Amino acid sequence: MKRMIAMVLTLFIGLTLFGCGASDVSDTVVSETTTEEETNNEVQTPENQMDLAKQRIAEEMRVFDVNVHHDILYTEIINQSGNLSSEEVKAIIPDIVTMYMDGYFRNRVGEILTEYNAQYAQSDVETIFESASRASLYELIVLYEWTFYQKNH
Repeated sequence: MKRMIAMVLTLFIGLTLFGCGASDVSDTVVSETTTEEETNNEVQTPENQMDLAKQRIAEEMRVFDVNVHHDILYTEIINQSGNLSSEEVKAIIPDIVTMYMDGYFRNRVGEILTEYNAQYAQSDVETIFESASRASLYELIVLYEWTFYQKNH
């Protein structure tokens, strides 16, 4: 049953995100700005390589497999749920998913950029991360985790 739900969600994620580009869905992200001095080792990634990295991230989001991350997300949900009511747990799941998945995709962007430019600038990661449409994917992951939580508690 769990595998079937995962397959349906993976298919749904793929179909939902297939037509969604960064211009179609806008994410409102509040980020802390810190003043960091760039080191001399950072080299701005050329635009064509940035485009290739953006395409790869978009493709990974289209075929995203929530099962790969489910155990970590579910463990965090259980750890934070404590004595919370069902509605309170439902309310914390989006924050847990956003925090974890933002970290995952930032790391993934860095890994991909390394293939094109070993000395990429941190601003390159943020540029690609901010241009990626994540809202629909995160909503589906939240739905999956909430459904799993309901069936198991």
